[in-house]
Amino acid sequence: MPIETIAIIVSTVSAIISSVVALVAIWLSLMSSRHEQKAAIKESTVLIFQEWWGEELRGLRKYFFLEFIPVHRVNLVGKSLKEIDDVVPEDQGRIVRLCYFFDKIGWLGAAGLIDMDYILGPMQHTMRRTWIAVEPLIMKAREFKPDKSFDPVYQYGFEWLFKRSSLSYKHQANLLRQRFIQPSVFTRKETHIIKSYIDADEAEFRRTLENILNQDQKKVAKKFKVK
Repeated sequence: MPIETIAIIVSTVSAIISSVVALVAIWLSLMSSRHEQKAAIKESTVLIFQEWWGEELRGLRKYFFLEFIPVHRVNLVGKSLKEIDDVVPEDQGRIVRLCYFFDKIGWLGAAGLIDMDYILGPMQHTMRRTWIAVEPLIMKAREFKPDKSFDPVYQYGFEWLFKRSSLSYKHQANLLRQRFIQPSVFTRKETHIIKSYIDADEAEFRRTLENILNQDQKKVAKKFKVK
């Protein structure tokens, strides 16, 4: 075999080997990067869970359902979330802290920095009720006023979180079924049943909230009637 041919073959084989080595290096780098990314997401998810089940958030949830909704929400009709400290001093910033917690989760989730389905599994119903109760206050706070500081991203992470949870395949019942596997906790039939329970419970919450807010309208109407 001519020396030139051998040289070409050797050169070709060397080029192929170099390409393979480069591809293997890229693949290993990608695997390492993915592993590091998964580790970072896992760590962030653990931190969020620790915060959710911690004493402070437990207290905020208790306050929201047992005090804010039945006692204070009616006093905030037509108000902004930023005005809550002036209107309800005894709130002591608790509802804003709860909203900022969900807002933070929304931003982290949109950036892909936490496992959203695992995170929302145990808290989606509370998150949705919080948004339902404070949405008008947040929308009021977003209004531009020349003499007030303006926040162009006010609670959009929270809103994104709520809208994500409104997608049919992201229903809390589906999240529970998808995440509790090996062994499975919910059959398809059981998932459908718990979905109906969750929907019925949210509908009841909306009715209760509407009745509470209507009390304020009745008081105003009665006041004008007396005059």
